[in-house]
Amino acid sequence: MKKFREGELELYAPDAKIPTKDMEVFYNPEKRACRDISVSFVNAYGWRQKLVVCDLLAGTGVRGLRIATECEPLKVYLNDANPNAYRVMKRNLKLNAGRLRCEVEVSEMNALEFLGTHGSFDYIDVDPFGSPNHFLVAAAKVRVGGVLAVCATDTAALSGTYPRVTGRKYGSKVVMTNFHNEVGLRILIRHVVGYGAALDLALQPVFAHSTRHYFRAYFKVGSGAGKIDKLLDNNRYLMYDVKTLEREVADSGNIGPLWCGPLHDKALVEKMVRVPEHLKDEIETVGYYLVPKVSAKLGKPVPRMERIFEALRQKDVPVSRCHFHPQGLKVEADIGTLKKVLNSLTKQKK
Repeated sequence: MKKFREGELELYAPDAKIPTKDMEVFYNPEKRACRDISVSFVNAYGWRQKLVVCDLLAGTGVRGLRIATECEPLKVYLNDANPNAYRVMKRNLKLNAGRLRCEVEVSEMNALEFLGTHGSFDYIDVDPFGSPNHFLVAAAKVRVGGVLAVCATDTAALSGTYPRVTGRKYGSKVVMTNFHNEVGLRILIRHVVGYGAALDLALQPVFAHSTRHYFRAYFKVGSGAGKIDKLLDNNRYLMYDVKTLEREVADSGNIGPLWCGPLHDKALVEKMVRVPEHLKDEIETVGYYLVPKVSAKLGKPVPRMERIFEALRQKDVPVSRCHFHPQGLKVEADIGTLKKVLNSLTKQKK
């Protein structure tokens, strides 16, 4: 075990070069930014009361303990079925006793058993290794107005690498695209929204991001048939042409169903002090254009981003960078408009 520091927290965790599910206790230091964002979210969200937090699959306890030391909850529960994790959580709890802002309770239980023997929570974090499917029932234990946070690391199954797995696990069709990480995130959201609907819950996505090897989405829990039906109306399809890169939201297509509504509550995002780069400026379109891929289709060099922005704005076309890819553009226009702009810029360069 090695001592790490994250935020206000010190913790003991395995020092593994490549984190795997076979570790004695799972800990991925590369997900520190993800936990930074979780803390930022919890501090920015407008809670109705002092919140009770559940870190359902806590591992070393790092996420829940960071919330307990950097936010203002009433109580934090840390749970993991792994007895090694339980021992490490207890050790880390003792190590940070002087930093805690609330009561923390540690347990060693199967996640479903834990949910069945405890009351409701204001915030439940579900962060498994792989698919979150086995743990989505946690939505039923979140109070109305509270939040369910869901993470998935089986990105290949969601993004188009294994289409049959996507259909089997998430009930959607998919083909590989140049914006596959956004497709995967939207398929995950649609899946969680549909699961909630089956429980008579309105799970409204209020913040979501794709970062390297994982997708993460935060859902505000509501109720009522009208709210649920309105959410389900956002589950649609994309018609995507692999050759031309054209895409269109439709009632049928070769990708979907997937969530085609907003990914973020803009007012909430503005309050957050830590989000992925470019996310605050993103316009709400389904999919982004990867500029080098579009330029390659045209057989042209890649213009500078600043010139593309200027040319599109001169045509009154809304455009933004996006957090999904450093060379990705969100554009409220079809591929034909973007191709014309890229063609014109390369001609000007000559």
